[in-house]
Amino acid sequence: MIWTVSLPIFALIFSGYGAGRLRLLNEPAIVGLNGFVFYFALPALLFIKMAEAPLLEAWDWRFLAGYLTGGFAVFALAMLFGRTLFGHGLAILGLQGLAAAWPNVGYMGLPLVITAFGEKATLPAVLIIVFDALATLSIAIALIEAGLGRGGRFRDSLSILPWGPSETCWGRRHCRAHCSPWELRSWGAR
Repeated sequence: MIWTVSLPIFALIFSGYGAGRLRLLNEPAIVGLNGFVFYFALPALLFIKMAEAPLLEAWDWRFLAGYLTGGFAVFALAMLFGRTLFGHGLAILGLQGLAAAWPNVGYMGLPLVITAFGEKATLPAVLIIVFDALATLSIAIALIEAGLGRGGRFRDSLSILPWGPSETCWGRRHCRAHCSPWELRSWGAR
């Protein structure tokens, strides 16, 4: 079963690699193809699968909690090893945690899940993609920001998140730092 599921996916990957090595596709074509898949094809697939799915039937907090718990454990272990073995600071530790815990669910996982388990497994895989990106990237960005620009204090870096420690963090504090005066006026921020 593993070969029948994974062989077509890896054959496609190796044919792309071969096309690149044999110069059947030049670099701009490869960049364009990658951009199309990343910005158009994959988001369209995710949107269609979410729109077709009976969301309330497939919504399982235990499933998501189990997946995210495992991901956060890997994230924390990578940070622990990076700190104890190499003495890295918070920004590098955030990148190490992200690199260790970030799955390849979109490009590899989703086609493998659909091929192996059929359409019924699509929604759980899409939910993993959405929630993993939201949770893992948010934490990694907060850690990197804390390590680079906020004196290494994790709590201060949480102000960049919509659910940060300040009641107005996403509104006034974020907008003052990242928005144009026109955007501030149009949203009523002072």
